[in-house]
Amino acid sequence: MKQDYTDIVEDLSQLLSSAIQEREINLADSVSQLDGELAELLRKVGWRVMSMLLNTQAEQVTEEAKKTGSVIHRRLRAKYSVIFGVVEVDSPYLWDKQEHARKASRPRKIRN
Repeated sequence: MKQDYTDIVEDLSQLLSSAIQEREINLADSVSQLDGELAELLRKVGWRVMSMLLNTQAEQVTEEAKKTGSVIHRRLRAKYSVIFGVVEVDSPYLWDKQEHARKASRPRKIRN
């Protein structure tokens, strides 16, 4: 990534901080556990963002292949291990109708 997204990080941090303060009634009683609970929450956010990014890329690569005449032969899901956990991504078998051959077991641009 070429951007640092400082503005987004600031907005998300403010939103999350406000939500926690509003929803957690006895926040002062759980200060000793707060960092662990926040780490888990941020892991969930990271996992969700990675899932959305990888699935969007898979869709784009598949659409590019379809423009060159490939069709989806079978739909599968590939598992990617990322720092936030395992993410499942669409990974279709693409069939090239002109060459009568499988093009790739999954789009090459996002192979792990």
